[in-house]
Amino acid sequence: CLKKKCRFTSTTRLGGLTTDKVSKIIDAINVDYKALKKKHDRIKEIMGKGKEVIVKSEKGTELYMDIRNVKAMAADGYYNQKGLGGNLPAGEVYFAPRKIEGTVIIDASSRNMHSTQLLKKSIKIVIEDSKVKDIIDSNPALLLKESIEWAKGKAKYPERVDMIGEFGIGLNPKAEILGSTIIDEKVLNTAHIGIGSNYWFGGDIKTIIHLDQVFRNPKIFVDGEVLKV
Repeated sequence: CLKKKCRFTSTTRLGGLTTDKVSKIIDAINVDYKALKKKHDRIKEIMGKGKEVIVKSEKGTELYMDIRNVKAMAADGYYNQKGLGGNLPAGEVYFAPRKIEGTVIIDASSRNMHSTQLLKKSIKIVIEDSKVKDIIDSNPALLLKESIEWAKGKAKYPERVDMIGEFGIGLNPKAEILGSTIIDEKVLNTAHIGIGSNYWFGGDIKTIIHLDQVFRNPKIFVDGEVLKV
């Protein structure tokens, strides 16, 4: 598409959703794109000037990220020129952090090697030196652990598999958590981390997985200032 200067959209991995969710998918696509782009541009600019990000949540998330010289990307749906394209539904600012440490409590949805799982119980992920140190709590955590181990067994460079490649912020006011990552990660008042590859949006991790883990109600600080989304 880029080579031939085509506009394009991608709406992947909806096959696990039941057909009664179709109206909710359409709602998430039927948004005010000019207003959404303004919000994306503002947050991209803040991130582009920032040095560090701290993320907290009432459930216990405590993350620190070094974002110096990081280029934030926007899935804003504003694909109005030749060669532009991306996800629908739109609504995400994301980037490849230079360094990330701490604990994140995943309480919305978890992507594994089979599907996206809606969470009834939270998953606790401990991150040290930008890598997954531990995954704690019951059945959904087990699926995520198994997915990482499976990928390590298949990967040419297994040491890359459990690296944290992404932090993203959901901005779509009409999207809902449905159990499909491409929608869940866009929901307003959520954030997510991506385990694995980030080479296609400015990072240097290239591996065989990218597993997004979505959590609700993050409080995000950029250089000590609360980020208003």
